[in-house]
Amino acid sequence: MKKTASSFSLSYGQRMTLWSLILGCGFLFFYFLSGILIPFIIGIVVAYALSPSVNFLAKHGINRAVGSLCILSSFFLGIAALFLFAFPFVQDEIVTLTHIIPSLGLHLHTHAMSLLDEISKLISAEDWIRVQSYAKTFLGDSLKWFAHLIGDLLTNSLALANIIALIIVTPLVSFYFLKDWPKILESLRILIPNNASATVLNLVKQIDHALSGFARGQALVCFMLSIFYGTALSLTGLHSGLAIGLITGFFLFVPYVAILTGFSIATIMAFVQFDDWTHRLIIIGIFLLGQVIEGNFLTPRLVGERIGLHPLWIIFAVFSGAYLMGFLGVLIAMPTVAILGVLVKFLRQKYLESPLYKN
Repeated sequence: MKKTASSFSLSYGQRMTLWSLILGCGFLFFYFLSGILIPFIIGIVVAYALSPSVNFLAKHGINRAVGSLCILSSFFLGIAALFLFAFPFVQDEIVTLTHIIPSLGLHLHTHAMSLLDEISKLISAEDWIRVQSYAKTFLGDSLKWFAHLIGDLLTNSLALANIIALIIVTPLVSFYFLKDWPKILESLRILIPNNASATVLNLVKQIDHALSGFARGQALVCFMLSIFYGTALSLTGLHSGLAIGLITGFFLFVPYVAILTGFSIATIMAFVQFDDWTHRLIIIGIFLLGQVIEGNFLTPRLVGERIGLHPLWIIFAVFSGAYLMGFLGVLIAMPTVAILGVLVKFLRQKYLESPLYKN
């Protein structure tokens, strides 16, 4: 029997080839089916976030199906109530904002050209012609790229995460994942080879700690900063300030991109709307203060160094996800980075302990 069993064992190279094939197939699966995966991804994320609450109810004798139904109903009813109460207050501002955004690029271009005209007085004519040509090309390409990125994300999000799918599919996916969560985990645990069980389970715990801590903490950060930016910008009298602030805070789960986009739109609108520097500096100061609050108080206490990667890697992951898979790529960029961060740390530690490094 032992000989028969050993005949099915795989060498290290074969195992690496097998895992490479599995990862490759997984990437192709997400890439080619990205058009229908948004509701499923959101459903799994919701189930993952609410699983501790259902586990708590299950420990106190409540049937898991009943507990899942109660928790999910409360969650989605709360979101619906928030949407119904909040939407009328920001509806007009959102509509106004959608009409204003396309013209902001023209205003930005006009102000940039005026600034360049002032600079032209300080340099020679030949150098100025060269600088102006480079500036027009760079500015035009940047605006086209940024408009294409935003348009692509909005188009994909509307096409993929359509209202019917989100309303019907997402709750169903969340319910079945919540109800069968222990069975799903057990079915995956059985697939782990016995000799690697302890290592894999330890990695899974680290990944779970990174994901859960980041997701729940980031949700609180997004909520608090939405209130802060929305209230502060609206008090300045900025057109669509409430909508810009709420949207900026809500999309902070996409690191750096949301704050840079919100800051850019608010600053350009401030320069277009206000002639005095007082209002302009106040709006810039609001975003600077928001970053101080987020970076020094909210994120360290609510999120912490869960992912532990350099910000440049996070920015690269978000833009790579958007480029490869559109809005779906943006959604899964941070969880993917969190998982890769844990795996990279593990591989680094193994390398430092290996004879390859010590010799």
